[in-house]
Amino acid sequence: MEVDNKVFRDAVAELESLGFRVSQSAHFGARAYAVIPARSNERWWLIPLASRALFNNGMALFQPVTKVAKFTKKAGSVINAFGLSSLFFREKLFVSEESCLSKFFPGERLHYAFFTGTDGPHRKTTIQVMNEKGAIRGFAKVTKNTEIKSNLAREAEALSLLETADLATANVPSVIYFGDVLQASMLVTDTLKTAAAKTVLNIRQPHVQFLAELRGKTALINGGRSLDSTITSEMLQERYSEIVMNMPERWRGRINAAIEKASRANYIDNHGGLQHGDFTPWNTFFIDGRLYVFDWEYADRIYPYGYDFIHFSCATLNMSGLSPGVLVNALRTSLISHCQTKSLAESNACLLNYFCSNSLFLYGRHLRSGATHSRGLDLKMAAGCIDYIISGE
Repeated sequence: MEVDNKVFRDAVAELESLGFRVSQSAHFGARAYAVIPARSNERWWLIPLASRALFNNGMALFQPVTKVAKFTKKAGSVINAFGLSSLFFREKLFVSEESCLSKFFPGERLHYAFFTGTDGPHRKTTIQVMNEKGAIRGFAKVTKNTEIKSNLAREAEALSLLETADLATANVPSVIYFGDVLQASMLVTDTLKTAAAKTVLNIRQPHVQFLAELRGKTALINGGRSLDSTITSEMLQERYSEIVMNMPERWRGRINAAIEKASRANYIDNHGGLQHGDFTPWNTFFIDGRLYVFDWEYADRIYPYGYDFIHFSCATLNMSGLSPGVLVNALRTSLISHCQTKSLAESNACLLNYFCSNSLFLYGRHLRSGATHSRGLDLKMAAGCIDYIISGE
């Protein structure tokens, strides 16, 4: 069973550091959870079976991408409507109700849904906190990994900055707690998420307006500055210099040629503000017609202009059978239309800086852990796009 898997065991250890008790058999004060595995990699969801409302809202934590996963979620919802969830999901675990999270959401009897996180160097456990009626009250991320703790600290810092920025185009979470709990670190936030929240898979005007406001407003707070293409390229070289030295010679030449070409574009980013860093449909949703953006672990000012926009666009495209040239030309058109790059050279510079920074991130992660999965773009496609732009075809 899943409890024998290292990823699952590590997630259970993180839950138990908060006071939860997880077991394969029923015990006093415990409730039954359906165990839902992913098909493509090592990750699991634990969805409460205590009531139909809790199961239905708990499934909001499950954000399927593949057709099979989407069918599983839809089938689970239909079966839940008939009160048969316990029969449909044969694999179950039992989790006690008591934990330290109760002090952050006082006055209510809490219930939970759990996500083990995806196997990899940035895996952490995510907990969706609900009340007795299934209403989602907030989220907690917990980790025993010091590197991931720094990511959670970055997210807490970004959310504090955004509270000061007072965004008009989107809502973001507020930090309830960030700090250490026994041997783990935890970030607790509130949320506006409900089971009715809608994830949109194509970039729309509200996304574009949000990205412009995000960079514009945060540039005015704590160190924003105008960045020309040369400075952006120099920042990339500085941040990833150690990784570049460990890359194969062909990759080193590719990165250096791309950075040199991008630095000659002479465009100026007049904002230099914060970018999300992992802006995808799965880190956003619409509630009552308004955009909501969460998961700010990778937020930073160093990303090149248009990074979030390009990242979202790449995450939504089906890369299977797509050539680098087709992808580059589609992204160029979108940049000119939505981000108002003024020339082909500017668009190419934005794309080169994006593909370089994303490739260096992925390669660095591979060097540290051997992880091969990416955040929406693989190294082979990135290499093809960089080569296509450099060659001028």
